[in-house]
Amino acid sequence: MHYEEFVESLTDAYEHLYDLVYLRSQPLLAMLVPGENRKETTWQLHHLLITALDELDPGPQAPVFSREWRRHRLMMAHYVDGLAPQAVADMLAISRRHYYREHESALKAVASILWSRYTTMQSAPLQPATAEPDLTKRLELIRVEAARAAQLERQTLLNEVIDSALALLAENLAQHRIEVQYSAGTNRLSSDGRLLRQLILALLSYLVEQTADTVLCISERVSNAHVEIAFTTAAGLRPGVPANTGERLMGLMELAMMSGATLETITSGSQIDGFKVQLSLQSERPTILVIDDNRDTLELFSRYLEANGYTAASAATAAQALQLAQTSRLFAIILDLMMPEQDGWDLLQHFLNHAGTQTIPVIICSILRQKELALSLGAAAFLQKPVVEDLLIATLESLKSS
Repeated sequence: MHYEEFVESLTDAYEHLYDLVYLRSQPLLAMLVPGENRKETTWQLHHLLITALDELDPGPQAPVFSREWRRHRLMMAHYVDGLAPQAVADMLAISRRHYYREHESALKAVASILWSRYTTMQSAPLQPATAEPDLTKRLELIRVEAARAAQLERQTLLNEVIDSALALLAENLAQHRIEVQYSAGTNRLSSDGRLLRQLILALLSYLVEQTADTVLCISERVSNAHVEIAFTTAAGLRPGVPANTGERLMGLMELAMMSGATLETITSGSQIDGFKVQLSLQSERPTILVIDDNRDTLELFSRYLEANGYTAASAATAAQALQLAQTSRLFAIILDLMMPEQDGWDLLQHFLNHAGTQTIPVIICSILRQKELALSLGAAAFLQKPVVEDLLIATLESLKSS
């Protein structure tokens, strides 16, 4: 194939990026990901095309709206996010004609990257058979480390949230001559850290604005699966300052609900002295979603998990799995490949490409020997069936951030 034909085939492949049946007959398939199993190599081609777009990313040092930045965003928005050309042009504040010029330039850049890959594959000597396990092992270590980082991002440490809020209000606290007394705990929460910080900032701002020359006490009290944080001022609100119990307090209540918290005011008579916030602690028994159409397998995994300090959630169909993944706070997902209606490869991509699930590690568990493919497509780990209890638990433990 000549280079010009390669560019045409690449353009066609991107236009059918999510049509996996169509991609199986694409000439690029044999060129870039040769192999006998068309279904496997089609997924690899799909993943390779997306990865190639990432190589256009100039990085955080590039000025926003520079040509390199715009070219990368254009391709990601059109092909990965599925936006129409006019929507992409509007997003980038460029004309439709400018869009097509940038699109053509970006496609040529991607073609150059993949053409170089193809020519390198053609000229590279065959690797010894012993190299494959080493490469797979390195990829597995990378995936496990990425999963650990994702778990860390999903944790909310209460003391860090409060400390960051106090740091932002340090100047206001000094202006109002307010001393803060806070003995930080080490409580981990199930709440969204960003929303929680907004709530605490709003509560503290409310108190700081309406008091002065006093002590602000912040205390934590753990009860069952909850932690209660009290924000109290020794002197209450300043005389003559209205309590503002109307619209502003209603806004605080709504923000608390969004954060998964319950909010109460602490009063003495009709005077507001502070607030009390109750939040759910992170469960000591992480929840694992097991997806398999075999009921015996689900029961076996449930026994393994429950006996080792985990909570098992089970799904026998893709629909059940998607609902549980969106509504449950999961530590990890164990996914069988051979599922009815929608197979495991499709579910893996769904989990990795949706905001609500993309940080949850997915462990592929299959009788098929496809570890390298599973890792290359984004799985955190791979387990070969039949799975023994010790290996299952060791794999889950390896995903923990601490």
